Amino acid sequence: MSRINNLERDQAGNIILRAATRFFTGTVGNGAVFLAIEYVESEEMVNSGTRNQMQFVLTPQSCLALASKLTELAQRTLEPPVQTPDARVFLE
Repeated sequence: MSRINNLERDQAGNIILRAATRFFTGTVGNGAVFLAIEYVESEEMVNSGTRNQMQFVLTPQSCLALASKLTELAQRTLEPPVQTPDARVFLE
């Protein structure tokens, strides 16, 4: 089964996404890295300044793998879209 199928979804089947607002990192005594991510779940939280936070501990190897994948995806996102011969743009 694809990992995409295991993502948290709402009642309509849409993947639930939360906006990350800030993150904090550091090391812990046993050679691991911690990552805390602040996030909001709704526009009301944005307007009120309310934030949730999740904290993770990662191995150095996991950090490198995560950093590599995030960098790859960010670079791909920043690239201009590729136009293919069959791509059609509809402007109104």
